[in-house]
Amino acid sequence: MSFIGGLAFYGVNVVLFAKALDSMEVSIAYPILAGSGFAMLIVASYCVFGEPFPPYKWIGLALVLVGIIFLARAG
Repeated sequence: MSFIGGLAFYGVNVVLFAKALDSMEVSIAYPILAGSGFAMLIVASYCVFGEPFPPYKWIGLALVLVGIIFLARAG
């Protein structure tokens, strides 16, 4: 069942990414997609699975978010 859910979310991701490419360059859109996916994975693993969230993960998450902000402003 979780495989079907993952497949459905992947399909939604592809459709939304293709829609985003109508108004963004690939060189900006893809790093934002990858970085935000990584950030959401860290937060979800903490909330859903109770994984520890030590300071170095906070720092890494902050760096990813700062990178996404810089990329978004460059476009």
